[in-house]
Amino acid sequence: MAADAPQNLPVPNPVDISKNAVRLATQSARLISSALTHAGKATPRNPDPLNLRETLSQLALHSLANPTHLMQAQADLVQQHLTLWQHMTRKVLGDELPDYVSPKKGDRRFKHKDWNENPFFDFIKQSYLINARWMEKTVADLDGLDDDTRHKAVFFTKQMADALSPTNFWFLNPEVIHAAIAENGENFVRGMEHLLEDLERGDGELSIKQTDMDAFEVGRNMAVTPGKIVYQNDLMQLIQYNPTTDKVYETPLMIIPPWINKYYILDLNEKKSFVKWLLDKGYTVFVVSWVNPNAELPKKTFEDYMR
Repeated sequence: MAADAPQNLPVPNPVDISKNAVRLATQSARLISSALTHAGKATPRNPDPLNLRETLSQLALHSLANPTHLMQAQADLVQQHLTLWQHMTRKVLGDELPDYVSPKKGDRRFKHKDWNENPFFDFIKQSYLINARWMEKTVADLDGLDDDTRHKAVFFTKQMADALSPTNFWFLNPEVIHAAIAENGENFVRGMEHLLEDLERGDGELSIKQTDMDAFEVGRNMAVTPGKIVYQNDLMQLIQYNPTTDKVYETPLMIIPPWINKYYILDLNEKKSFVKWLLDKGYTVFVVSWVNPNAELPKKTFEDYMR
């Protein structure tokens, strides 16, 4: 039985599609221009900051030393795909069957109805899940790896499998396809614009924005409590806040936030300021503000921060 055609899809507007195609072409030209402009500006960096090369080397070495394990794993993968093909054939012919392989509980990548109701996307989903789980199991069951290397290899394999998910590719993601039809391609234009902004922000390198960069302003809705810098060195500044009570406790309070956090998370605005609350209780408050590390601090370690 053939699958039913998707229902209730809007009719694309050819004029809007043409306009968005022109905008995409213009943005693509900007993208190429930006890449060429910054091609020679790349600064030398550690090409393997996670020491992935050593882990992959150990993985390859022990894989070659266990050919029987790989042959058995490959045979198992072929058998799973043959079973899936037979399973999907029966479903298309009208049999009411559950998925041969289903996403784990809490996996929200395949929540769109087409992943279950459309045979094409259903097959892609289950094929991907078979491959991803096979990759992870094959690495996890490989003999000869020490526990630390095995843990890292399984972790990196899972990251690779997640990156290859069909939900990450617009032409394999029904949710994106539906949105493209409904918006006449406007979603692709927005995506390209965000990519260009991230590249321009990083001066040619991808600098992904995780929040609205214009939403917060010092003194308006963050870091609003009056204070002054009373000490600083190359790694930090020490802020002392102005008291708000006539009398203060004899013992002051000094807050040392984590290195990865900014001090102003404790002082957003008057209604959301832990610092202001402490001052109003009569405490003298000091807070450490850590510097953003840059190329001038390459030899600094956690011990320097501790000292």
